[in-house]
Amino acid sequence: MKPILTGVVFVAALLGSSVAFAETQMLKISAVISSADKVIASPKVVVANGKTASIEIGEKGAPGNWNTKAVFSPQIQDDGTVLMPVTVKLTTETVVDDKPQVSSRETTVQLKAALGKKFSISVPTNDANATFAMSMQVELLNDEASAAMRAKPAN
Repeated sequence: MKPILTGVVFVAALLGSSVAFAETQMLKISAVISSADKVIASPKVVVANGKTASIEIGEKGAPGNWNTKAVFSPQIQDDGTVLMPVTVKLTTETVVDDKPQVSSRETTVQLKAALGKKFSISVPTNDANATFAMSMQVELLNDEASAAMRAKPAN
């Protein structure tokens, strides 16, 4: 697995009417993605409570490359905790008998923790020496930060 990061894509589904959007609580998700005890990315994404967001990192198109995508939908519960289903798909490309092989591993977990606490997930890889792990922390944005996010034009 190459530790070089060639691209990071952040996608947050923040669609809806402006009235509904203004009443929605905004959450900031800070992720740390590591492999073989090395941090390979630390993206942050802002998403509306109950909406879906994803993070995708990695390399594609050549043997030895890898790509991972995490899709999550954080939702604040009545007790103040965050319930967040997370699906992580790790794809690796290798060469076996001079032929390219693509393998994927996908796992879905339901994480629950208090706001500000860390969630962790590990995905097994084909390389016994390389572990792939992702930890995430979810924070509730204050009204001022939420207003600033709503004021930014979509790309």
